[in-house]
Amino acid sequence: MDPEMPGAHVDVDGKRCSVPCENLSPKGYVPYDLADRYVKVGDEVDAWVRHITSQGNVFLALFDVSTLRPQSSFTEGDCVKGTVVHIYPDIPGALVDVGSVRPALLPFHSMSNQRRALTPEQLQVGQEIKAWIRDTSETGKLFLSLDDVTSMRQASSFTVGEHVRGTVVRIDESVPGAMVDIGAAKDGLVPLASDARSSFNQDLVGFDVDVWIRDITEKGGIYLAPFDVSTLRTASSFKVGESLKGTLVHVDPETSCALVDIGAIRPCRLSLKSRVSQKVGSVLDVWVRHVGETGEIDISLRPVNDFTVGSRLRATVVNIDPELPGVVVRVVGTDTKCYMPCENLDPKCYVSYALVPNYIKMGDEVDVWVRFVTSKGRVFVALFDVNTLRDQSSFTAGECVQGTVIHIDPDIPGALVDVGTLRPGLLPFACISKQGRVFAKMMIDQLQVGAVLLVWIRQTSEKGKMFLSLDDVTLMRQPSTFKVGEQVVGTVVRIDPSIPGALVDIGAIKMGLVPLTSDSSASWNQDLVGFEVDVWVRDIAEDGQIYLASFDVNTLRPSSSFRVGDALTGSAVRIDSDQSFLVDIGAARPARMLQSHCHCSPKQNGSFLQVWVESINEHGDIFVTSTRPASSFRVGERLTGTVVRLGECCATVDTGNRFCKLFGSSMSREAVTEITDFVQKGLELDVWVSGVCHGEVNVALFDTAQLRSVDSFTFGEQIRGKVILVRKQVAFVDVGATTAATVNLSKSARSLEHSVAPGQDVDVWITSRPGHDNVTALTVSLTDVVSKVQSWEDKLESLLDDD
Repeated sequence: MDPEMPGAHVDVDGKRCSVPCENLSPKGYVPYDLADRYVKVGDEVDAWVRHITSQGNVFLALFDVSTLRPQSSFTEGDCVKGTVVHIYPDIPGALVDVGSVRPALLPFHSMSNQRRALTPEQLQVGQEIKAWIRDTSETGKLFLSLDDVTSMRQASSFTVGEHVRGTVVRIDESVPGAMVDIGAAKDGLVPLASDARSSFNQDLVGFDVDVWIRDITEKGGIYLAPFDVSTLRTASSFKVGESLKGTLVHVDPETSCALVDIGAIRPCRLSLKSRVSQKVGSVLDVWVRHVGETGEIDISLRPVNDFTVGSRLRATVVNIDPELPGVVVRVVGTDTKCYMPCENLDPKCYVSYALVPNYIKMGDEVDVWVRFVTSKGRVFVALFDVNTLRDQSSFTAGECVQGTVIHIDPDIPGALVDVGTLRPGLLPFACISKQGRVFAKMMIDQLQVGAVLLVWIRQTSEKGKMFLSLDDVTLMRQPSTFKVGEQVVGTVVRIDPSIPGALVDIGAIKMGLVPLTSDSSASWNQDLVGFEVDVWVRDIAEDGQIYLASFDVNTLRPSSSFRVGDALTGSAVRIDSDQSFLVDIGAARPARMLQSHCHCSPKQNGSFLQVWVESINEHGDIFVTSTRPASSFRVGERLTGTVVRLGECCATVDTGNRFCKLFGSSMSREAVTEITDFVQKGLELDVWVSGVCHGEVNVALFDTAQLRSVDSFTFGEQIRGKVILVRKQVAFVDVGATTAATVNLSKSARSLEHSVAPGQDVDVWITSRPGHDNVTALTVSLTDVVSKVQSWEDKLESLLDDD
């Protein structure tokens, strides 16, 4: 037994393990003087591994730890109860057992200004406290706060360059960096370079410092600087290929990248593929690799070139690849490989692989021009100046051009055609008019790479892709000539599971699309490609895209037959560019659902969801929402939901189609001391609607159907009630209504104010006038308001008589 730990030491196969006092019983912390009731020297016991430190120290428990909550189940903002199991004056902080596998850390300085006066002497081992999860680390550590972190500033509310005042919480040598409390849910981090450690040391812990917001990560991490970051260089002032000195400030193994300070406002990203072996704080020679539109800067440990389209590079041939087919080159002075397909060897014609040695040989050092860079960073170059080629945006639908086949892909099926642009155009074999379909079948079997064709531009995408046709597309129908409800015959071009949908050629410049739901995808499969089908025009988008249906849409309900508030089951059709969803609700045209009005967004196109009609405009467009309208709830209705958030006085319950409020006063008709005694985050429970107030739906943990409605009470009515909850000079009293009545204790007599406690029976008088002036809540008084009003009226009448 060890009074300094405190706890017991056990021997497991020759290895000494520890059983701290908090690990003796699953019910909570056991004081050391009672430890011998659970275990004695020489006892042989069953124990479970609870925690293993990074130094290899093993901590055991005398109970099955699999019954404890895993660290991953805790989230920031959770309100928890715990027991202090150890106090560290050096941190300073305390370890708190919150029912997790590992105890949580409560730093004494990591809390709001009101609590910073707390010292280790004011906490005792074994003391029970209420705290909030403030932060969770990647290694499973939990950090606590004695203040409700849900009321703290969120990371998104800070702006880069903002000046804030914070308190140094601790110096973490493992980062290395200084953790600073700036009033956010997560502490900010000042990464410490080797030349800054002298100014940020343990002597600063507990002191206030001026810092500036330098960067905010996607996960809500806030990086700080001890100086005004507005004096640093802006991202736009950096150039690709620029050589710089940088300081390594952070390594993130999860994202496989490091952050390096190069004097920009935001630290720069360095891929770990660059084999960083230096320690955090070391100085590196780096080169700017990429500058993004939003200010992010990527860097490299090796010199890089500007890989913008049209730029010229000096490169060495390292491989002639028959599978490309073409040439692989390496940019001189770097390890960057680029690809030169056969069509990029000569601007006048396609060069067959057999003739490649006539243009270029292994080991040759040549000038090349960047022709195209894929989204994954793969660089394609040409042996000629690509700046002489036509830009993709200069082509228009219907234009006739001459092109050379450079690749045939049977899986599309289709061909890539070089038409003198930076990127080749795509010629789908099935995506041509009826007159050319016979020829298309012949092309699949007979067309060869290098063949010269006369093609028409059929469609261009926003990303610069071009779709070609062997027929004059100017003779095809324009989307505006189609009518909703029109029946047409089309040919299935391909089934695209990423939409999901079937592309159908109906003789228009753009192919029509049949969106597929989960129950219709079985009838539309790859076996239909190339066959003709009957379809009906269901909708025509502003960009000319035609949406089709495999049934007569004229049998669907007209928009005029829908009413605001109608509850419907719909199927997600597509996501529009404005981030709104189109939902098939059985109307001639799909309904639109704005993303901001989605309680639960459709997981994918074709998925089913419950929606409600929100509005119908004069053009017959229907707008729906997946958030159930508050007006559709009735008092006493039973719902099933999950607690998704805990506050100090209420919980938020997700019922699947709306977030409802569960106040502490509605958790019981008896006394309520702490709401965590009744609900926990993640708990699934049954609730009953207690009322709708200002568009919010309030619920209770008890059946409200048989209780009195708020508007059934009258002013001055005397009722015997029970105090449920007391919070901040306000008492909540159960008077048999669907919602608890409130008493403002600050306006009550001082003797009454101190006599009110949860669970106490009291006489109250109704002071509100429900049903009048939009009053939706009950307020009561601990004294007879009718007699007060009568007394005041008598005095007024007496004064008038005296006059």
